Amino acid sequence: MIMSKTSIAIPPGETIKEQLEYRNMTQKEFAIRMDMSQKHISKLINGEVQLTHEMANRLEMVLGVPAKFWNNLESVYRESIIRINTENNIGSEMDLARCFPYKEIAGLGWIPDTRDQVEKTINLRKFFEVVDLTLLKSEQFINMFSYKFDINDKHDAALITWAQKARLLSRDLDIKPVDNRKLNRALSEFDNKSNLASKKSKNDLCCKMADYGIALIEVPSLKDLPCQSLSFSSGKIIIIEVTPAKRDQSQFFKDIYKELTHAVSIPV
Repeated sequence: MIMSKTSIAIPPGETIKEQLEYRNMTQKEFAIRMDMSQKHISKLINGEVQLTHEMANRLEMVLGVPAKFWNNLESVYRESIIRINTENNIGSEMDLARCFPYKEIAGLGWIPDTRDQVEKTINLRKFFEVVDLTLLKSEQFINMFSYKFDINDKHDAALITWAQKARLLSRDLDIKPVDNRKLNRALSEFDNKSNLASKKSKNDLCCKMADYGIALIEVPSLKDLPCQSLSFSSGKIIIIEVTPAKRDQSQFFKDIYKELTHAVSIPV
């Protein structure tokens, strides 16, 4: 039996033991009827070996309980072990989880709302698509951006949260792979900031950017966000992320131009 603060994993062997007690059957007799060694039966009852499909069929023959029942018990047991191990080992991540603006992004519907710290940590893992939040501090993850950051800092934590939301949203867009030749052409075409603002509607601009390999995405700002625009690579595309254009329209387009200027130097 394996336990955490909130869960208990009970091996199928406990149910087998109950069946043997009901029948007044010893483990030795049970082993003979199962055509297995007493040692293996003992390990099975103690949850030390996996209850296989073949074993479930034998249990159905000897105990009269369907194989499907035993297979389900084993599946639930193994899933419980994983969940309990996760809970027991999650302590090192919980402090890191507190750095992120959880309540704020839950209010935006980006992540399930909860007050439980373990659930928060697990939900953040799913949001960032990592098995362990500490991976967000790895050099490989940091290299996905064009500058260094420290997720223990609330501003940087807000920034990578904001960026991850844009990455998730970009998957629903039809964006061509980045073509550096086209990117430079785009920069030349939009070189005049006032021309960019006056002649390109937002929808026109998004379509044009998509052809260049850029996903232009508006994402609501976060309280501690240190900027209003960002550009970074994501697979074979580049994402330019901006806050919604509720502010000055010309500044909105200037931010896009600034990130486009940066995008031409991003390795993809």
